[in-house]
Amino acid sequence: MALLAALLLPGFPGRAADPAPPVASNLLPDPVVATHDPTIITNAALPALAFPVGEELQYYILWSGMLVGRTTIITAWAQEDNRPVIKIAIWTRSNKTISKLYPVNDMIVALIDPATFRPIRFSVNLKEGKFHRRENTVFDYEKKTATWTSEVKKKTRTFPIEADTRDLVTFMYFLRSTGFKLGEERNTRVMADD
Repeated sequence: MALLAALLLPGFPGRAADPAPPVASNLLPDPVVATHDPTIITNAALPALAFPVGEELQYYILWSGMLVGRTTIITAWAQEDNRPVIKIAIWTRSNKTISKLYPVNDMIVALIDPATFRPIRFSVNLKEGKFHRRENTVFDYEKKTATWTSEVKKKTRTFPIEADTRDLVTFMYFLRSTGFKLGEERNTRVMADD
């Protein structure tokens, strides 16, 4: 996510060369179906969340004052294995001009259990110039393990996790739902990379 290190400004006016924002329904491969419709959760009450599911945030990325790309963050209800999940997808893409020099097309997706707000699966697909990274992490809280797989490195590793272990995206949204008091300290576990 090299371009995220650049200045992020929400609401900066777009230009014709900007990439079009993604549509929530095409941010995940099958079999996950995404929707902004909360009725996807049948026979269950909607959990209280600190953010609206269906939220879309746009960040325009500047480098030396020049617009070079965009990051779009979308939340949606989805289903995986016939159970409701929250999907948070982050898509970063360089614009047409910068892509000729250094193309960036990054997709990060977290699937989250709405009852516990812990991740089920975390996927990273980064394409930054010649650098490529395609990884999936599956969290199993019953076994207290997370299994990380890299398609590029052809590696799989299993890590021990605790009840509060989250991926980076889930952790950021989890912070939105918790209040902090002045001087309060908290410890939590975040699984970021192999």
